[in-house]
Amino acid sequence: NPPYEEGVEVVSPVLYVNGKNPTIEIRNICALLNYFGQYSDESCGGHIHIGGKYLQSVDAYKNLLELWSNTEKILYLISNEPGTISRHNIDTYALPISKDLTYTLETGTVNLSNENDLDEFKNNLRKFEENRFKGLNLTNMATDIAKIKNLPTIEFRASNGTVNADTWIENINLFGGVVEIAQKLAVIQEK
Repeated sequence: NPPYEEGVEVVSPVLYVNGKNPTIEIRNICALLNYFGQYSDESCGGHIHIGGKYLQSVDAYKNLLELWSNTEKILYLISNEPGTISRHNIDTYALPISKDLTYTLETGTVNLSNENDLDEFKNNLRKFEENRFKGLNLTNMATDIAKIKNLPTIEFRASNGTVNADTWIENINLFGGVVEIAQKLAVIQEK
């Protein structure tokens, strides 16, 4: 009730690249939100889940962590609409991981170089993440959670929420591309 507003979280259905054209579905969702006068404000986060089964080895996950950590500041900047800055509560709901990951590796909490078993590796990643409120969230990849949800995903939480379909599509391509490169590098490394 005015003057107070309560927000809602809009969750799309799972969008498959091999099924319908996800671009059309995203445009339809955003058009509907815009039609009804919905908007995002400076506290809204945009979360994108990419299917976790795409990464097929420990090396692919290591590559993802390295790519993310080395480009994290840039990814936070470019994943928002032009002219906007990261939301004010980003450190609460999408904390950067690079410092935590560096500390975890330096202290030996997680030893990436000795990991060979993929399931064990995924479970050990939770030790450094502590919770899902990170810019790159791998919690849904842990074997016990993936079994419950039956849909292991890599979640990207760095971008702001928006009702701009172009921004969503650009971010899906951006984060999906990071995952794709991590896997392709692992295949190259294996050779």
